[in-house]
Amino acid sequence: MKQENGSFLIHQNGEEDLRCVYAALVVSKLTNILDDDLTKNCFEYIKRCQRYEGRFGPKPFVEAHGGYTFCATAALSILGRLEDIDN
Repeated sequence: MKQENGSFLIHQNGEEDLRCVYAALVVSKLTNILDDDLTKNCFEYIKRCQRYEGRFGPKPFVEAHGGYTFCATAALSILGRLEDIDN
């Protein structure tokens, strides 16, 4: 379900958004399969979802929401990149 842009599909032919990135990273971290191939471009995708006010939307260029902001910050923490994002 991993996409080239760093996102993940929720299911075959399904949508992609920050919830999917968060879920994939959590499961891979818990099952000890988190690696460079899985995380490739994830940071860049998450960064593109950040809006002008600092919060995150579900996808790039979509309005920010508290739930997606949680997913983004948790995913960034798993990636060890929380400090690399704009505040």
